[in-house]
Amino acid sequence: MTFPTLSYLQFLWHSKNEHAVHSPFVFSLLTKCFYDRKPKPAYTLLKTSLSYSEQLRSSAALSQKNSQFLYRLHAYFDCDHSFISEATDGLAVLAVALSSKTKKINVQAAATFPLETMKAVLPADTKVAFTTASLKDSMRMDAQQQYDFIYFDNYSDTQQLLTAFKTTLPSSTNDSVWVFNQLHKSKATREAWEHIKQQPEVSVTVDSYYFQLVFFRREQPKEHFIIRQ
Repeated sequence: MTFPTLSYLQFLWHSKNEHAVHSPFVFSLLTKCFYDRKPKPAYTLLKTSLSYSEQLRSSAALSQKNSQFLYRLHAYFDCDHSFISEATDGLAVLAVALSSKTKKINVQAAATFPLETMKAVLPADTKVAFTTASLKDSMRMDAQQQYDFIYFDNYSDTQQLLTAFKTTLPSSTNDSVWVFNQLHKSKATREAWEHIKQQPEVSVTVDSYYFQLVFFRREQPKEHFIIRQ
Protein backbone atom coordinates (compact mmCIF):
# COMPACT_ATOMS: atom_id res chain seq x y z
CA MET A 1 0.00 0.00 0.00
CA THR A 2 1.40 3.39 -0.98
CA PHE A 3 1.87 6.07 1.65
CA PRO A 4 -0.78 8.44 0.17
CA THR A 5 -3.33 5.59 0.17
CA LEU A 6 -2.54 4.64 3.77
CA SER A 7 -2.61 8.28 4.80
CA TYR A 8 -6.00 8.79 3.18
CA LEU A 9 -7.47 5.74 4.92
CA GLN A 10 -6.17 7.04 8.25
CA PHE A 11 -7.68 10.42 7.47
CA LEU A 12 -11.09 8.88 6.73
CA TRP A 13 -10.98 6.94 9.99
CA HIS A 14 -10.24 10.02 12.12
CA SER A 15 -12.12 12.72 10.22
CA LYS A 16 -15.36 14.33 11.40
CA ASN A 17 -17.98 16.70 10.05
CA GLU A 18 -19.55 19.83 11.52
CA HIS A 19 -21.68 17.85 14.00
CA ALA A 20 -18.58 16.86 15.98
CA VAL A 21 -17.19 20.40 16.19
CA HIS A 22 -17.82 22.51 19.30
CA SER A 23 -15.76 25.55 18.32
CA PRO A 24 -18.09 28.31 16.99
CA PHE A 25 -15.26 29.64 14.82
CA VAL A 26 -14.60 26.31 13.12
CA PHE A 27 -18.30 25.40 12.95
CA SER A 28 -19.00 28.60 11.03
CA LEU A 29 -16.09 27.89 8.70
CA LEU A 30 -17.45 24.44 7.93
CA THR A 31 -21.11 25.32 7.44
CA LYS A 32 -20.57 28.56 5.52
CA CYS A 33 -17.50 27.64 3.48
CA PHE A 34 -16.51 23.97 3.47
CA TYR A 35 -20.05 22.74 2.82
CA ASP A 36 -21.31 25.61 0.68
CA ARG A 37 -22.57 23.71 -2.39
CA LYS A 38 -24.18 26.65 -4.17
CA PRO A 39 -22.82 27.26 -7.70
CA LYS A 40 -20.65 30.34 -8.24
CA PRO A 41 -20.11 32.21 -11.54
CA ALA A 42 -16.34 31.95 -11.01
CA TYR A 43 -16.49 28.15 -11.18
CA THR A 44 -17.17 28.38 -14.91
CA LEU A 45 -14.07 30.49 -15.48
CA LEU A 46 -11.98 28.12 -13.38
CA LYS A 47 -13.08 25.30 -15.65
CA THR A 48 -12.80 27.05 -19.00
CA SER A 49 -9.43 28.64 -18.17
CA LEU A 50 -7.73 25.27 -18.61
CA SER A 51 -8.60 25.33 -22.30
CA TYR A 52 -6.73 28.62 -22.71
CA SER A 53 -3.32 27.02 -23.17
CA GLU A 54 -1.52 23.72 -22.74
CA GLN A 55 0.97 25.44 -20.44
CA LEU A 56 -1.74 26.50 -18.02
CA ARG A 57 -3.44 23.12 -18.20
CA SER A 58 -0.21 21.24 -17.45
CA SER A 59 0.54 23.49 -14.45
CA ALA A 60 -2.83 22.79 -12.80
CA ALA A 61 -2.25 20.43 -9.87
CA LEU A 62 -5.59 21.15 -8.19
CA SER A 63 -8.74 19.33 -9.24
CA GLN A 64 -11.76 21.45 -10.15
CA LYS A 65 -13.34 20.53 -6.81
CA ASN A 66 -10.28 21.67 -4.89
CA SER A 67 -9.89 24.87 -6.90
CA GLN A 68 -13.51 25.69 -6.07
CA PHE A 69 -12.79 25.01 -2.40
CA LEU A 70 -9.78 27.34 -2.47
CA TYR A 71 -11.95 30.00 -4.11
CA ARG A 72 -14.58 29.68 -1.33
CA LEU A 73 -11.96 29.66 1.41
CA HIS A 74 -10.31 32.88 0.28
CA ALA A 75 -13.69 34.55 -0.28
CA TYR A 76 -14.95 33.46 3.14
CA PHE A 77 -12.14 35.23 4.98
CA ASP A 78 -12.46 38.35 2.80
CA CYS A 79 -8.73 38.95 2.99
CA ASP A 80 -7.27 42.40 2.31
CA HIS A 81 -3.70 41.25 1.71
CA SER A 82 -2.88 37.77 0.44
CA PHE A 83 0.31 36.03 -0.62
CA ILE A 84 0.94 32.88 -2.65
CA SER A 85 4.30 31.28 -1.93
CA GLU A 86 6.31 29.32 -4.51
CA ALA A 87 3.39 29.36 -6.97
CA THR A 88 3.45 26.60 -9.57
CA ASP A 89 -0.28 26.00 -10.11
CA GLY A 90 -2.00 28.55 -12.34
CA LEU A 91 -5.43 27.25 -11.33
CA ALA A 92 -4.70 27.93 -7.65
CA VAL A 93 -3.62 31.50 -8.40
CA LEU A 94 -6.74 32.04 -10.51
CA ALA A 95 -9.00 30.69 -7.74
CA VAL A 96 -7.55 33.10 -5.17
CA ALA A 97 -7.60 36.05 -7.59
CA LEU A 98 -11.21 35.53 -8.67
CA SER A 99 -12.46 35.29 -5.10
CA SER A 100 -11.32 38.79 -4.19
CA LYS A 101 -10.88 41.04 -7.21
CA THR A 102 -10.64 44.27 -5.23
CA LYS A 103 -8.05 43.05 -2.72
CA LYS A 104 -4.25 42.92 -3.03
CA ILE A 105 -2.66 39.56 -3.87
CA ASN A 106 1.11 39.07 -4.14
CA VAL A 107 2.32 35.99 -5.97
CA GLN A 108 5.86 34.70 -5.60
CA ALA A 109 6.18 32.64 -8.77
CA ALA A 110 8.35 29.53 -8.95
CA ALA A 111 10.62 29.05 -11.96
CA THR A 112 8.13 26.66 -13.59
CA PHE A 113 5.11 28.94 -13.16
CA PRO A 114 3.40 29.95 -16.48
CA LEU A 115 3.76 33.65 -15.68
CA GLU A 116 2.95 35.28 -19.02
CA THR A 117 0.06 32.92 -19.69
CA MET A 118 -1.36 33.65 -16.23
CA LYS A 119 -1.17 37.40 -16.81
CA ALA A 120 -3.19 36.96 -19.99
CA VAL A 121 -5.86 34.82 -18.30
CA LEU A 122 -6.46 36.97 -15.23
CA PRO A 123 -9.36 39.44 -15.53
CA ALA A 124 -8.20 43.05 -15.85
CA ASP A 125 -9.84 44.08 -12.57
CA THR A 126 -7.85 41.70 -10.38
CA LYS A 127 -5.11 43.22 -8.22
CA VAL A 128 -2.40 40.58 -8.57
CA ALA A 129 1.31 41.47 -8.41
CA PHE A 130 3.88 38.87 -9.47
CA THR A 131 7.50 38.50 -8.41
CA THR A 132 10.15 35.93 -9.28
CA ALA A 133 12.25 36.79 -6.22
CA SER A 134 12.79 34.17 -3.53
CA LEU A 135 10.36 33.95 -0.64
CA LYS A 136 12.97 35.38 1.73
CA ASP A 137 13.64 38.33 -0.56
CA SER A 138 9.91 38.86 -1.17
CA MET A 139 9.27 39.11 2.56
CA ARG A 140 12.29 41.37 3.09
CA MET A 141 11.19 43.77 0.33
CA ASP A 142 7.83 44.19 2.04
CA ALA A 143 8.91 43.66 5.62
CA GLN A 144 6.17 45.76 7.20
CA GLN A 145 3.36 44.01 5.34
CA GLN A 146 1.11 41.71 7.33
CA TYR A 147 -0.85 39.09 5.44
CA ASP A 148 -4.35 37.83 6.17
CA PHE A 149 -3.91 34.79 3.93
CA ILE A 150 -0.89 32.87 2.66
CA TYR A 151 -1.17 29.88 0.36
CA PHE A 152 1.84 27.55 0.25
CA ASP A 153 1.65 25.93 -3.16
CA ASN A 154 2.71 22.29 -3.53
CA TYR A 155 5.83 22.14 -1.37
CA SER A 156 7.47 18.73 -1.56
CA ASP A 157 10.83 19.54 0.08
CA THR A 158 10.27 19.28 3.83
CA GLN A 159 13.08 21.62 4.86
CA GLN A 160 11.97 24.19 2.31
CA LEU A 161 8.42 23.95 3.66
CA LEU A 162 9.45 24.49 7.29
CA THR A 163 11.74 27.34 6.28
CA ALA A 164 8.87 28.95 4.37
CA PHE A 165 6.63 28.69 7.42
CA LYS A 166 9.24 30.34 9.67
CA THR A 167 10.00 33.02 7.07
CA THR A 168 6.35 34.06 6.82
CA LEU A 169 5.55 33.96 10.56
CA PRO A 170 6.47 37.62 11.21
CA SER A 171 3.86 38.68 8.64
CA SER A 172 1.01 36.89 10.43
CA THR A 173 -1.69 38.50 12.53
CA ASN A 174 -4.12 37.12 15.07
CA ASP A 175 -6.70 36.69 12.29
CA SER A 176 -4.41 35.28 9.60
CA VAL A 177 -4.91 31.92 7.94
CA TRP A 178 -2.05 29.99 6.36
CA VAL A 179 -3.11 27.30 3.87
CA PHE A 180 -0.91 24.37 2.89
CA ASN A 181 -1.50 21.97 0.04
CA GLN A 182 -1.21 18.17 -0.01
CA LEU A 183 0.92 17.56 3.06
CA HIS A 184 -0.24 13.93 3.13
CA LYS A 185 1.57 13.07 -0.09
CA SER A 186 4.66 11.70 1.68
CA LYS A 187 5.80 10.67 5.12
CA ALA A 188 8.22 13.60 5.22
CA THR A 189 5.63 16.27 4.40
CA ARG A 190 3.18 14.79 6.91
CA GLU A 191 5.88 14.91 9.60
CA ALA A 192 6.46 18.54 8.64
CA TRP A 193 2.74 19.17 9.14
CA GLU A 194 2.89 17.61 12.61
CA HIS A 195 5.83 19.88 13.40
CA ILE A 196 3.93 22.99 12.23
CA LYS A 197 0.92 22.06 14.37
CA GLN A 198 3.05 22.03 17.49
CA GLN A 199 4.54 25.49 17.02
CA PRO A 200 3.64 27.85 19.90
CA GLU A 201 2.31 30.53 17.53
CA VAL A 202 -0.28 28.09 16.12
CA SER A 203 -3.57 27.81 17.98
CA VAL A 204 -6.00 26.02 15.66
CA THR A 205 -5.46 23.76 12.67
CA VAL A 206 -7.92 22.17 10.28
CA ASP A 207 -6.81 19.23 8.15
CA SER A 208 -9.10 18.42 5.23
CA TYR A 209 -6.58 16.00 3.68
CA TYR A 210 -6.09 18.02 0.47
CA PHE A 211 -5.59 21.27 2.40
CA GLN A 212 -4.12 22.04 5.81
CA LEU A 213 -5.21 25.28 7.50
CA VAL A 214 -3.32 27.09 10.27
CA PHE A 215 -4.75 29.81 12.51
CA PHE A 216 -3.03 32.04 15.08
CA ARG A 217 -6.05 33.05 17.18
CA ARG A 218 -4.68 33.82 20.64
CA GLU A 219 -8.16 33.87 22.16
CA GLN A 220 -8.76 30.23 21.21
CA PRO A 221 -7.24 27.20 22.98
CA LYS A 222 -4.95 25.00 20.94
CA GLU A 223 -7.01 22.44 19.04
CA HIS A 224 -6.56 20.35 15.91
CA PHE A 225 -9.46 19.31 13.69
CA ILE A 226 -9.57 16.60 11.02
CA ILE A 227 -12.51 17.45 8.79
CA ARG A 228 -13.97 15.92 5.66
CA GLN A 229 -14.00 18.55 2.93
